[in-house]
Amino acid sequence: MKYLFEELIDKKQLQKLTDSLYSAFGLPSAIVTVEGKIITASGWQEICTDFHRKNPETEKDCIESDTQLSKMQKDGKKYAIYNCPRGLVDSSSPVIIEGNHVANVFTCQFFYEPPTDETELEFRKQAKQYDFDEESYISAFRKIPVIPEEKHHLILDVLVNFAEMLSNIGLTRKRELEKTREVEESEKKYRLLIQNSNDITILQDPDGLPIFISPQIEKILGYGPEEFKNIKIPKQIHPDDLANTIEANQRAFSGKELINYEYRFKKKNGEYCWLSHTARPLFNNGILEGVHSNVSDITDRKKTEKVLNDKLYKLERLNELMINRELKMVELKKEVNDLLKQLGKEKKY
Repeated sequence: MKYLFEELIDKKQLQKLTDSLYSAFGLPSAIVTVEGKIITASGWQEICTDFHRKNPETEKDCIESDTQLSKMQKDGKKYAIYNCPRGLVDSSSPVIIEGNHVANVFTCQFFYEPPTDETELEFRKQAKQYDFDEESYISAFRKIPVIPEEKHHLILDVLVNFAEMLSNIGLTRKRELEKTREVEESEKKYRLLIQNSNDITILQDPDGLPIFISPQIEKILGYGPEEFKNIKIPKQIHPDDLANTIEANQRAFSGKELINYEYRFKKKNGEYCWLSHTARPLFNNGILEGVHSNVSDITDRKKTEKVLNDKLYKLERLNELMINRELKMVELKKEVNDLLKQLGKEKKY
């Protein structure tokens, strides 16, 4: 997964939940990413923060507890539960998002059973062994919560499920935002493409009504896009080209093929220009959603074609005249030769 756990969740909301669980059940907890970043921490016990993790010797046991919990999680266990050398229960459970292990829920520093006088005696021995202030240490010992094992599992499930629920909500939101950004970026590129194009871009709905007409129409034809609102076939099309244009438009909306056709169009200044219209049907799951068209001004090309056609006609006519002249010369020579034969003076020309 390309997202970090802390990017997906609402930290304040998650912290509020863990604080509430600690207030209700007295169970200390923490949610830590797999990279080791602490996301929430509620009810951490003085006996660990002020004593065990501050003494170099007892800190080694705390680190060993963390190591053992990590090993148990790698074995695929739902709950990793470990009794530390100091007599406290530590546990963790993985937070899994779409098959990825992204964080751990820790519930630590508590007893499954109420401590006895013998338990307190063991802690007094530890205080002396590690040179802790005995009364302060025992005061911290007496604050350690007692959580029955069954209740502990239930609370751990709540924490894990809530963390995963928040993560999945965050993941969905992230993907929606990314998709929105992708669409916006795509639309931005499309707008730039249209703005820099020399063609008119038209989008029509399945009924043939324009949804979008690019601003280039004003530059090419003199009309604003809004002037063709709710118009399927513009009245500015030359009457002689209207029937073919309507037939081509119908074929485009039949959704069978890419259609290209040409027609004359009366511009706002009253002059006619030639347009080349390419229409492409748009489908979504086999359903026609509309037609996308590119319209180009080909007036200059048509003028060039006319000049070339006129020149070609003249050349063909000249060639025809030359051929006719040669035929007449042949006929004339034949008549002269026939005449000379009759005079007895045959001569070839």
